[in-house]
Amino acid sequence: MTWISYAQNFEDVMLLRALKGVQSGFYIDVGAQHPRIDSVSRAFYDRGWRGIHVEPVPAYAALLRADRPDETVVQAVLGKQRGETTFYVIRETGLSTVIQSIAEEHAHNGFP
Repeated sequence: MTWISYAQNFEDVMLLRALKGVQSGFYIDVGAQHPRIDSVSRAFYDRGWRGIHVEPVPAYAALLRADRPDETVVQAVLGKQRGETTFYVIRETGLSTVIQSIAEEHAHNGFP
């Protein structure tokens, strides 16, 4: 069987192979980012699976809501502690973080 991979490192294909007997299912995609580019869940979505996306970057959360209106998108940061935190968005990447020193390093390397 031939599968189209949307994921960065073919994770979706590997998971599809491991779950080949499962016709439909449910996923939770944490750090979902883009609904198609580098998406681990897209191949499952195309096969009828549905799920929840956790995506803190406003632009990506909006893209997910527009592209997959029949799924739940939670725009939030997940962590060990409850409460508020500072979230550093590294635009158009999957590098966003809550760690200031990492955000500063990305900025030093040319990411806005």
